[in-house]
Amino acid sequence: MSYYYNVLDFSKGKSNNERHAMTPQEIERKVRKLLEIEYSTSLPETRLVIGRKSNGEDCYHKFDGVSPDKEMVFEVKSNQVKPSEKYPAGRYFSSIKWVLVGDVYYLSRIRAKTKLLVLTDKNLYEIFCRDMDGILPEDITIIYRNPEADELPDTALLSECSLAQDWNKPEEDEAWSHLQRE
Repeated sequence: MSYYYNVLDFSKGKSNNERHAMTPQEIERKVRKLLEIEYSTSLPETRLVIGRKSNGEDCYHKFDGVSPDKEMVFEVKSNQVKPSEKYPAGRYFSSIKWVLVGDVYYLSRIRAKTKLLVLTDKNLYEIFCRDMDGILPEDITIIYRNPEADELPDTALLSECSLAQDWNKPEEDEAWSHLQRE
């Protein structure tokens, strides 16, 4: 439990989203715009087939953003970890985590070159990345975007836990081995 006290910042009292009172829809629109600029493409909400029902009908999920060629798909979550003295992780374990796991599952059901789960609360991003370390599907990346930022964030904000899956592969070690000193 004490780990959450280190991750969560009690000194601010409120998350970015609470301080500026953006609605989840406003946050989603802002993040969509940031990603459209970053990836130079339109990313409208789009329903995609994620499976088949037992009666043979297609089963759909509406994703928060899909590129015209369907090679990039993302989901935005503006949930916040709202800690209290009794529950230092807020509602994370009782509900938020499972919503995020559901989004990861939906992203895993489609074919796309880029699959992003975008989190807008820094505390939630840090906790979920830690929880998904080692179990996140390799083709899904978790990123943090601050919807209050005036500028487009640096791509270095890509999830270290997601990138580590690529960096820590034996093939990567082998590819860079010629640069290592004996």
